[in-house]
Amino acid sequence: MGAYKYMQEIWRHKQSDVMRFLLRVRTWQYRQLNVITRCPRPTRTEKARRLGYKAKQGYLIYRVRVRRGGRKRQVPKGATYGKPKNHGVNELKPKRNLQAIAEERVGRRVAHALRILGSYWVGQDSTFKFFEIICIDPFHKAIRRDPKINWICNAVHKHRELRGLTSSGKKHRGLRGSGHGYSKLIGGSRRGNWRRRNTLQLTPKTIESIYCTSIKHIQNLPNFEKLTFLGRGHAKTTLRIHKHRGHNDHHHHPGVQKNQ
Repeated sequence: MGAYKYMQEIWRHKQSDVMRFLLRVRTWQYRQLNVITRCPRPTRTEKARRLGYKAKQGYLIYRVRVRRGGRKRQVPKGATYGKPKNHGVNELKPKRNLQAIAEERVGRRVAHALRILGSYWVGQDSTFKFFEIICIDPFHKAIRRDPKINWICNAVHKHRELRGLTSSGKKHRGLRGSGHGYSKLIGGSRRGNWRRRNTLQLTPKTIESIYCTSIKHIQNLPNFEKLTFLGRGHAKTTLRIHKHRGHNDHHHHPGVQKNQ
């Protein structure tokens, strides 16, 4: 086995005497530092490399601490101004995991220059959890010339952490599993999967024959929900009709509305 494999096994046994002492000392040190601090090197080298880190120019490591526990509702003096059902303030649980929240906070701090690649756990105590975030400089020549990582230089990868595109983000979105029920997540979107399976595509000629009128008149009918034109040119135009999700589906016509 290589050295990284031994390091991985050491971190897997966190309850050993050595690791318990080491983590207790490290968490004390982390508490004395700022909430977000720059690290000269990753604490867990084997974990960082598994997530894509390289010891070269353009890669940076930030350590951040996040307070453990639930998420208190952000309301003044506990006044929610609503129904009793929504009066809860203290026992609320966040939808996202603390690791994704840590990535978000670092991403907002370095948003002017860096992109978030991933993160990993480095310690925790009774009050905080500590994570190290791998950041990449998309404007550095060493990054832009590397074909294995220059994909992150594209503008579509700005704020990956805010859109649930990192590993921890995909975890709290429920995209990591496999097996029963996970076929509804093919493509990365439960709503997109539902939309694809509940969509009927018809040609304009078929639509006109069903309703015995032209497309122009169909679009003006009041009870139609949505209709999308796909393609350019009348010959290749396809109509996409969405089934109604309400309880009285049989009382409604499929929706029609032109998508510009």
